[in-house]
Amino acid sequence: LPALFNLLPNSAKIMASSAHTCVSFILRHVHSGRIIPLFVAHYTAKSPLTRRRIIEFVGLMLQVWPVSMLERQVATLKDVIQRAIHDADSATRASARSAFWGLSD
Repeated sequence: LPALFNLLPNSAKIMASSAHTCVSFILRHVHSGRIIPLFVAHYTAKSPLTRRRIIEFVGLMLQVWPVSMLERQVATLKDVIQRAIHDADSATRASARSAFWGLSD
């Protein structure tokens, strides 16, 4: 996953979109609490596009994964969503608000 996160802000759109699709596919079909810290660790990236995609992936996790997988990582998820709500990028903030509503459900 870290290699895919590094491809997200790539200027070659085919690489960036392929990385996004691959991570989305992994999140939809692999439900493991061990990958949540990887997403949180990569939220601190300098690229606003990477931060936006990470929050979109967190929102996807909150929508698709069973609650039992997320219960152990609630504090971590709250922290990353709270940081994203205060992000400089407006699209990241919008994604964080939708992830917040996913967390509240």
